[in-house]
Amino acid sequence: MKNALTILLAVAMMFCFSATAFAADFTDTADVSKEAQNAINKVAALGIVEGYEDGSFKPAANITRAEFAKMADIAAGLEKAAKDLEGAQSSYKDVKSNVWYTGW
Repeated sequence: MKNALTILLAVAMMFCFSATAFAADFTDTADVSKEAQNAINKVAALGIVEGYEDGSFKPAANITRAEFAKMADIAAGLEKAAKDLEGAQSSYKDVKSNVWYTGW
């Protein structure tokens, strides 16, 4: 039983630290603190953030409601539900149909 617990803890620790092995290569995060870089790399490795098409992360920029909704849905495991709602008409008047954020 002790050996199984030891192995389980070792495997769990490997997964905890593996997120930093898949460090995102954003073009504008070199000037932020090491802690912020680690946090950015972890959420990128988890697929919660992707950055922008130009390769930047924009760590000092405000995020939009759509960006936050996407990050929250991915973190909560609601990607399939968001994909199902992609073409649906939103109850929010300022959310257009058939744009990237519609389902989120």
